[in-house]
Amino acid sequence: MAVHGMDGLSILQWTMELLGFGLLLRVFNISPRSFLVLWIVSGKDPEIMMLLADIKL
Repeated sequence: MAVHGMDGLSILQWTMELLGFGLLLRVFNISPRSFLVLWIVSGKDPEIMMLLADIKL
């Protein structure tokens, strides 16, 4: 996976955010599809959205 314009610290923070999202999905029992809808509605980065779509929780 190529991440453009990020140093090691940014990648670490980004990974921690993804792990945090995964934890939130489990805690609140939100389906990944519902979360993707919320992600799109909130206007997040489409590349990250596509990466989230590939994550199996």
